[in-house]
Amino acid sequence: MDIKCLRYFIGIADAGSILRASERLHVAQPALSVNLANLESELGVKLMNRTHKGVQLTPDGLVLYQKAKDLLEQYQETVNCLKERVGRPSGKVSVGMPSSTSALIGADLYRRIRDEFPEIRLYITDAGPASIYEWLIDRRLDFAMLFSLPDDGELDTVPLYYEEFCLVSRADRTEGADAIEFSNIFGRPLVVSSQTTCWRKVLDDVAERAGQKIESVVETESINVIMSIVLSGEASCVLPLSYVRNQVERGSLTAQRLINPELRGMMSLANLAGMEMTPAQHAVRQLIIDIARSSQKLNGHLDMEAQATPTLRALPGRLMPATGQRLARRPRRSAFQAAGTAPC
Repeated sequence: MDIKCLRYFIGIADAGSILRASERLHVAQPALSVNLANLESELGVKLMNRTHKGVQLTPDGLVLYQKAKDLLEQYQETVNCLKERVGRPSGKVSVGMPSSTSALIGADLYRRIRDEFPEIRLYITDAGPASIYEWLIDRRLDFAMLFSLPDDGELDTVPLYYEEFCLVSRADRTEGADAIEFSNIFGRPLVVSSQTTCWRKVLDDVAERAGQKIESVVETESINVIMSIVLSGEASCVLPLSYVRNQVERGSLTAQRLINPELRGMMSLANLAGMEMTPAQHAVRQLIIDIARSSQKLNGHLDMEAQATPTLRALPGRLMPATGQRLARRPRRSAFQAAGTAPC
């Protein structure tokens, strides 16, 4: 007795006759008759009575019919489960993102992958944007969340949310206004990110339009260094709001929105153009998009309407410490596009 044998038996019982079962199952009548006879011989009981109207189950046949239905259902569930496991996204996926973003959406990513894609193993790094960009280009990362990227043939990008720039200071070193004129930040001590970051390039671009230049005693790619200096009260900084949202909510920092001009840029998820994605990479990519766009912890969203000055869109760079010489690398199209060529 095997699965096919039981399936034929159930087919005859459901159809009510061997003739109709033959038509439904696309199996010749003699083959169904032989199958029924072999089954009765193997079990040593009469399973069906033939009449001029068709077939009728005997009491033993009714017991087998009910048990066989359960067995076939369990068999199909087992097959489907195994097929789903084969097709279920699995494997390692690597993502680079700003440390502020990873802190805000890391728990959501963990929960969604645990519940929906338990076969996936996600690696997250929160290094500086220049390093993240280099690792993406060198194929050491599958995806990267980067700020204010240009339309570049080397990358495929998906917009996630807007970032709004604010002047960030220790709470007891701030005047009460919620907003501050961009031109007024130049009279304050500032600590700024290094010129390898896109958001520093944005600030330099807007300052140059206003005939100003950003000066700082310390430049760094480390958000931890910037935060330690700001929390000491020695200087303020200009950062996207999401970078300091937690400290602002706790009351240790204040964030004054920059105006005249207002500055916003787009955080995007990037991967190498033409990348053939595995099911696991597809799944992680969509999860990041869903979580980032729906998160209330991040600053702005794609449906947000705001009049803001278009900002420079640039690829992150990498500068050698101290000497300022760029690392040698293969030729690539210009890292910059003209400011204001497209809204962020």
